[in-house]
Amino acid sequence: MFKFVMMKTKLVIILIILLLTNSKNYAQVNHVLNPSFEQLKYVDTITPWLNQVEQVWHGTDSTNDVWNAVVMYTYRNLYGMLPIPNPSWGGGGVYQYPRSGKVAINLSAYNDTPILGYRYAVGQLDEQMMIGHQYCITLYSNLAKPLAEGIANNRICAYVGDKNLDTIQNTHGKLIHYFTPQLTCDSIVKDTQNWTKEQATFIATGNESRIILGNFYYNYQTSVYTIDPNGARTSEYFIDDVSVVESTAKIIAGNDTTINQGDTVVLGKGITDGLPCDWFTLNGTPVYRGSMPEVTPATTTTYVVKMDLCGNVTYDTMTVHVIPTGMQQVTSGKEQMMVYPNPCGDELIISNYQLVIKQLEVIDLLGKVMLTKEVSPTYNLRLTTENLPSGIYFLKATDEKGFVHTAKFVK
Repeated sequence: MFKFVMMKTKLVIILIILLLTNSKNYAQVNHVLNPSFEQLKYVDTITPWLNQVEQVWHGTDSTNDVWNAVVMYTYRNLYGMLPIPNPSWGGGGVYQYPRSGKVAINLSAYNDTPILGYRYAVGQLDEQMMIGHQYCITLYSNLAKPLAEGIANNRICAYVGDKNLDTIQNTHGKLIHYFTPQLTCDSIVKDTQNWTKEQATFIATGNESRIILGNFYYNYQTSVYTIDPNGARTSEYFIDDVSVVESTAKIIAGNDTTINQGDTVVLGKGITDGLPCDWFTLNGTPVYRGSMPEVTPATTTTYVVKMDLCGNVTYDTMTVHVIPTGMQQVTSGKEQMMVYPNPCGDELIISNYQLVIKQLEVIDLLGKVMLTKEVSPTYNLRLTTENLPSGIYFLKATDEKGFVHTAKFVK
C-alpha cells in the first residue's frame, strides 16, 4: 500500500511539472528584466539625461552606469517643466514620447573616429533560456537628433549571451566588435518621430542570461545617412521596450472586469512589461503601445491586444464593463448580493440574508433602465426576466436604509 501511495505521489508531481513546462510555451513571458527602463535607481531633477536605470542594466563606459535614461514625458531644469516634443531638449533632440511608460535609454551607435565614441547597455534576463527552443528578440529604436550629431545609421543590434557580458566595463567608448548579434537592424533608422521595431529569432543554447544593446560592426560594415551636413559624424539613438520571448507564446489579455463610471483600470495585468504589444478598440481606434495601459472608458468597451513575435501574431480581448452613474456604491463581504442562476433564463433569484431589499432596477450596458420593480422588504425574492433580450445587465438593488447594491448577470 505504501509503495502504491509513493508511486501515485510521484506521478502527480511529474504531471504538475509537465503542465508547468508546457504552459511556458503559451504564456507571454518577457525574460528581459526592467525591459522598458521604468525602474530608476537615480533621478536627476535638474539634468534628466543623467538619470540612471536600475542595476539590472549597466553601461560599458567608464561610469558603468546606464546613466542616460531619459524621462521623456516632461523634464525639469532651471527653467521649470518643459514638454516634448522639444527640439531644444538637452542640446536638442527629443521629438517623440517613449514607446511605453515615461522612460527610454540613449545609446551612441556610430562615430567616424575609428572604434571610438560607442556606448552600450547590458541587461539581465530573469532566467536562462530553454535549450533548443526558439526565441524572438524585439527592440524599438528612434533617432535622437542632438544639435551636435549629424548621422543616422543601421546596425542597431542586440546580442543575447551569458554572464560574461557583465565583465564588459570601462571600455571608454571603444567599439565592441567581437560578437555576432542575433538581432541586427539592416535598415538605416532615421525617423525621429516614430519608433522602429526590429526583430529576429534565435535558437537557445541554454547559457543565455544577459543581453547587450548597441552597434557591434566596424564603420566599413555600417551604412550611414547624413541628416545634418554641419553636424558631427556621430549618431545617438533612443531604445525602448526590449524583449526576449519564446516564439510560440500567445498573448493573454486577462479576465474581463467591471468598474464604476469615471474609474480607471489597468488592462492586461497578467502581461509582462515591455512586450511588442499594441492595444486598440474593436473599431480599430489605437489605445496604447505596450503591455499594460490604463484606461477610463465612459461606457462598456472591449479592447483588443495584438502581439507580434517575429511573425507569430496573436490576439486577445478584454471587456471592461462600466456601471452607469448612480450605481457606483457597490458593497462587498457579507452584504454582497447573490444572484442565480447566472446566466439566467426567465427568472433570477436575488438573495442575501444581510440585506432587506425594497426596490430593484435592471440596467443594460448603455445605462438604459430595462425594468423597475418595487418590492415588499424581504431578504429573498425572485425577479421575472423572460421579457429581457439576451445580453449583459446590471441589477441595482436599494435596501431599506437607502443604500445601493449592484450585481452583474447575463440573460
